[in-house]
Amino acid sequence: MSGFGFQPVSGGFEISAGRPIEGIQLGGLSATLKDSPRFPASDARLFWIYYSDHRRLTCDSKTPDNGKCVVDNRNRSVETRNADTSDLRIHTIGANAAHVMALGPGKADVLGWAAGQLGAWQALDQRAWAYDLEAGYQLTALWARPWVRLGFFRGSGDPDPNDHVHETFFQMLPTARLYAQFPFYNMMNNQDTFAQLVLQPFRSLGVRSDFHWLRVVERKDFFYSGGGATKDDFFGFAGLPAPKDSGLPPQLDGHQVAYLVDIAFTWKPIELLTFYAYYGHAFGGDVVRQLFAGREANYGYIESTVAF
Repeated sequence: MSGFGFQPVSGGFEISAGRPIEGIQLGGLSATLKDSPRFPASDARLFWIYYSDHRRLTCDSKTPDNGKCVVDNRNRSVETRNADTSDLRIHTIGANAAHVMALGPGKADVLGWAAGQLGAWQALDQRAWAYDLEAGYQLTALWARPWVRLGFFRGSGDPDPNDHVHETFFQMLPTARLYAQFPFYNMMNNQDTFAQLVLQPFRSLGVRSDFHWLRVVERKDFFYSGGGATKDDFFGFAGLPAPKDSGLPPQLDGHQVAYLVDIAFTWKPIELLTFYAYYGHAFGGDVVRQLFAGREANYGYIESTVAF
């Protein structure tokens, strides 16, 4: 059993980082079971996380979706949004489990987690959920130790902007790049079907390539992006209305965000130094086509880390 509680500090692209973000508090508890006699090479966890945000964020009337106020799919004017000073008080309750076992010439792994959310989203009731299922197989005796993984993630969206319930899964304060290496999307109102190939051709060199098929869950909700608050006056998430009607049958159109393919290299020439290079290309779908001028996007970077 373990617990935590903290107040986040400013960061991200802030030049003067490290200052407490007044108005946000997080806390939680978890109970973990690892490598029990009945289930070796396994771990499972129950968790509860409480997120409280009572900042008084103010929208800009010229650019109302600039991330400075609470973003959701309600039809509200800037004045109405600024007048809603109620807090976000969200309880996230969930569980996760993982297991690895020898199978044939290699080893197989399975992973899953699920979470539900209750509480208050300003004047609305918060009722949301998310789950993830993944499985993989690694040929440990072959050169490069090839590891193939498949996964499916689904985070709830809000189907009705006019009721008194907010049903979009809230991602709280993630490190966005861990979940979306090309971070134009996140876990909110999102369905992500993906495949991964991980190689370790040399001890100092790792290669990972992903394919993601991204869709919005609810067309009456937004297409969301962002990774959480990084300063006092920044909500940390942005959203644009997903296409509601583009003239084709709903089962064929309107949910598709993009196909994403990427590749990343990790090179560790010495113990203290690591280089990481990433490139991703997104092929936009119906959502991207109706919200943006272009249909494709590229993203790449190189970084180095010194750890001692």
